[in-house]
Amino acid sequence: MKLRLAFLLLASALGLRAADGLPVFNAVLTMGRESQFVLVDASGRTSGFLKLGQSFAGCTLKAYEAKTGVLEVERDGKPVRLTLVAEAAVKHADAAPARATLADATAVLDAMNFEQMMEKTMAGVRKQQVAMVDRMMGQMLPPGADRDAVMDLQKRMIEEIMSAMNYAEMKGDMAKVYSDVFTKDQLAALGTFYQSPAGQAMSEKQPEITEKLNALMMPRMMAAIPKVQQMAKDFALEQKLRRDAAAKAPAPTPKQ
Repeated sequence: MKLRLAFLLLASALGLRAADGLPVFNAVLTMGRESQFVLVDASGRTSGFLKLGQSFAGCTLKAYEAKTGVLEVERDGKPVRLTLVAEAAVKHADAAPARATLADATAVLDAMNFEQMMEKTMAGVRKQQVAMVDRMMGQMLPPGADRDAVMDLQKRMIEEIMSAMNYAEMKGDMAKVYSDVFTKDQLAALGTFYQSPAGQAMSEKQPEITEKLNALMMPRMMAAIPKVQQMAKDFALEQKLRRDAAAKAPAPTPKQ
């Protein structure tokens, strides 16, 4: 995915647009072949990211010329050409960003198919955890222990933990996190992205990405187990030596 946020300066644009009541073309976000646009009206209100065909401040977005940075809009049935400028962003830079709401965040999670994505992701995690436990038992199983019984217990523990994952509840929790972390405009841009073909592909492939990443990490984690075991043995020995030394130390002489 290629992400480009471009700003070009046009010194006289703000004054001209304020005089005729037209919005200022403030920013463009390009993802692959699709672009979204931000307009700022005469009062300083920002549109959020808009697609062609959508409207803001009485103007409908009609076409965009990437080479020239010109956005064609239609107002009162007449075509108008707006040129991309950066000065609008500077003019209103002191304004605090609009706070996001839970509804804004939930819309993003809906667009990314959060519950289905989590269900697939956790299914992969469950499978990999069982495989990791199986490998660990080969290195850490105490002498005389019933390997099958230990494996059965581990699998039941994993299933118990996974059964506590209520994805609908997690979605509500995640919406709270998103609304706290992102601004309203940022969530609008994320929602637009996840509604795009690239965003849908990202959601669909996220479980596969997670599974592959975990598969890359697991051998590194397993390779560290002997070192961790040795650290535990060394620590246990150190504690034993301290206890033995304390036991052999003479009792303190009572004060007269």
